[in-house]
Amino acid sequence: PGDVDKYNDYGSLKEYMLLINFHNDNDISLVGVYDNITSPLRQKYDTKYFAWTGYVSIKERLDWSPLVYGILIYPTLPFVLAHILMNNHKTLHYYLLLDIKSGDYLWKKAEFYKSSDSPTLVKGTIHDVIFQTARKPKA
Repeated sequence: PGDVDKYNDYGSLKEYMLLINFHNDNDISLVGVYDNITSPLRQKYDTKYFAWTGYVSIKERLDWSPLVYGILIYPTLPFVLAHILMNNHKTLHYYLLLDIKSGDYLWKKAEFYKSSDSPTLVKGTIHDVIFQTARKPKA
């Protein structure tokens, strides 16, 4: 498929994921309702599984209030400064594996990291979930 087709397929799957998440959160079973979206994609890509992953990364404002304690208790000042300057990045990685024929989640994973979304973190977590998804389950 060309880039335009892939982009349109992505838009359809994104819409499907939003609808499935809404209905699953409200305990509404809609098996077969979205077949008009999923059936062509299942045939086109010869799969009944769909994985959705993403990252949410935030950088919080620096909180200088602990600096008062570092100044009052002078020997702790280097540790307080390190804590203030290094602890303001947070990243959430989520991964959903969905059976698009039944609408059931096969695997949900969410991990929280106290670091920025560095290329090393992103590559490592993506590699991990792909490896675990491709691995056959133990009998």
